[in-house]
Formats: sequence, C-alpha cells, structure tokens
Amino acid sequence: MGFVAEQLKTLSALRGELTTANVDATTKASLIKTVDDVTGELKAYEKDVIFYRIVVSTLGVVIVLIIIAIFVLLLRKITGFDALTAIGSAAVGGLVGLLAPSPIGQR
Repeated sequence: MGFVAEQLKTLSALRGELTTANVDATTKASLIKTVDDVTGELKAYEKDVIFYRIVVSTLGVVIVLIIIAIFVLLLRKITGFDALTAIGSAAVGGLVGLLAPSPIGQR
C-alpha cells in the first residue's frame, strides 16, 4: 500500500473513531470537519492511483516517441522539427511536475 493510500486509510479510521467518540457535539463536528478538509485537500491523482499511472505512462511514451521521431528526422537530414521539440519539452515538464515531491508534504 502506498503512502497516500495509508494516509487515506488512517483518516478514514480517525473519522470513524470520531463519530463514536465521547465528546461534546461541537468539538466532534469540528474535528470531523477538519478530517474531511484534510482528506479533500489530497490531489485527485493521489486518490486515483490508476489515473496517475495512466498519465505518467502516457507522458513517458510521448517522450520516447518524440525522441525516436527526432532521431529519424536527423538521420534523414530533415530540419524544422521545432514543434516536436516543444511537445517533448512540455511532456518532460509535465512528467517532472507530477513526479516532483510536493513542498506541502515536507512539513
């Protein structure tokens, strides 16, 4: 189980414990709202691992295909493939953005 999945499981268990906790209703409601807010702040790709893997895989495939296309064009001595370079750069930037650790998670 991944780190985010463990966090979600822990938050779910905490919320379950809070619903049966023996505290006043105002405190209970405030704590449950806090747990719900923290759970809601997780990014969509952190909750949906399959979607995250699809996006990362797609960007990786795009990068590999762009590199192959540029090499083929270079071997045929064809110039003017600036669009391929731009698409490849955008894909690399997107991949780095997805895989870079969040500064929020480093608290």
